[in-house]
Amino acid sequence: MLLQNTAEGGTDETTVTSGNSGGASGDALNWISGTDFKFDNAQAAHGTMSYRFGGSSSYAGWNFTQVTRVYGRCYLRLAATGTAVSAITGFAGGYRFRIYITSTPQLQLVAGNATVVATGATTLSVGTWYRVEWDITSGSSQFGEVKLFLGDSTTTLETLSGTSNYGGSAGVQFVVFGNETSVIGAPTIWFDDLVVNDTGYPGPASGGVAAAAPLPRRSAYRRHMHLLTR
Repeated sequence: MLLQNTAEGGTDETTVTSGNSGGASGDALNWISGTDFKFDNAQAAHGTMSYRFGGSSSYAGWNFTQVTRVYGRCYLRLAATGTAVSAITGFAGGYRFRIYITSTPQLQLVAGNATVVATGATTLSVGTWYRVEWDITSGSSQFGEVKLFLGDSTTTLETLSGTSNYGGSAGVQFVVFGNETSVIGAPTIWFDDLVVNDTGYPGPASGGVAAAAPLPRRSAYRRHMHLLTR
């Protein structure tokens, strides 16, 4: 299983739907709630477009065939600090894992039973693109890991990990980005270059292509060539 989305096929300030998030962007986001998740050309980790989560109760992501181990990646950028929010959430009938951005703001790995597994020591800088990658195995006594990087760097800023209850053994069926837990006062967050797979850490998207992809998509290749010729 490999799902990836660059937002490059979107139109600025348009609310994200399953119908407009595919095409040149990649695999359409097919699990969406709320209207505060939009395409935005004001910020982008790569290319010219990203997704902007405006802070209200909205999220977008994928519904897929359940897997017992899920990896993923996103680039994210904070517009400001705010109330702690589950920026990345995996579930399937019940929660499997959450990756919070705390009010401080720092990353926090939370298990499916709401146990805080680990809280990061790195304070995220407003207006900076970070890359977050994760490896979660579902089950009552399994291992989860989250890695934080600066942009496309391959040097880990920090790693959060621990054994905990990451939900039922049946696996993860949904991964979404935004405010799935409907908290009030969440910060505006830009997301870019989203990947979910069941094979391994995706790595950086410096060329617009997930490392797990066997061949680049045409849109990603064009963007890569554009970066090389600028």
